[in-house]
Amino acid sequence: MKIRDILTEVGRERGLVVNEEDGSLLGMIFDFPVLVRSVPYGNVRAVSITMRMGPGDFGALKKAVKGAKGMKRSMLKNPAADTVQYFIPYSSLFTGRIKGTVTTALDWLGSNARASFSAPAKACEVCHRPGVDRIVLENQRPAIICPGCMETIRVRRQTARMAYEATSPDYLKGAVMGLVGAVLGAVAWALMIVLLKSTYLILTAGIGMLVAYFVKKGMGRVDRVGYVIAGLLVLASIVAGDILSYTWFIGRATGRLDVSMAYHAYMNILVNNPRNLLLTVVFALVGVWVGVLALSRMEKDTKIETVR
Repeated sequence: MKIRDILTEVGRERGLVVNEEDGSLLGMIFDFPVLVRSVPYGNVRAVSITMRMGPGDFGALKKAVKGAKGMKRSMLKNPAADTVQYFIPYSSLFTGRIKGTVTTALDWLGSNARASFSAPAKACEVCHRPGVDRIVLENQRPAIICPGCMETIRVRRQTARMAYEATSPDYLKGAVMGLVGAVLGAVAWALMIVLLKSTYLILTAGIGMLVAYFVKKGMGRVDRVGYVIAGLLVLASIVAGDILSYTWFIGRATGRLDVSMAYHAYMNILVNNPRNLLLTVVFALVGVWVGVLALSRMEKDTKIETVR
């Protein structure tokens, strides 16, 4: 049975609103707004139960999980001050017990949340109008927002997106700022190699995100040309960082810093083993892509706090 069908059954039985597009559930459990959906979880997927809380003690709730049958303490998270999240990993081939597990987790979280947290006030989080109990999905969490404020948020987001798309990229400023990020990235990459005595490809994604941040700050809106500029700069940053680290290691061995020798040693290794650089560049470019997308999304988004 598909996980979407299982969640739909749970939603109908518990009086939760089923989103027909993605099968997620929104509603109220024991006076706590809740969002239930299937999400990526490491190399598998999991049913995520996100509950909005009022003031309380997450430590007490997590301690209670330890003695709860069928509940795993490690699966309970506290991603924000007013949010508790519980994950139920599953395999798409074996979903037979998921419905019962989700139902049990909802009951347990709802009843035990009462002992550790106060329920959120039934009032709009934006305008604070009392008597609102409409649960909506806002910034990946369940929220209580009245229709008028949701429309205000929608209009502001649409305006922000249109303004972002209308912005002309400043390629020169983006390249200059990106160069600053590339220099910092090269130094950081060299330090990581020297300190760790090895290269970890996943860390190059961080260098890519660093360069993306500087390019985005200078360029404003990043288009295809901007991605090319960022990609070339992160490539230069990684190569420069490798050469800097080689210079350090050669200096330790010979007693003198010789950039030329380090460069030729690096090129020799690169010619004989290009696969390593290729993988490094791939991870770094993924970092650029993720960084630019995240920063662009932040600019086009509208937080509740800005509408109040």
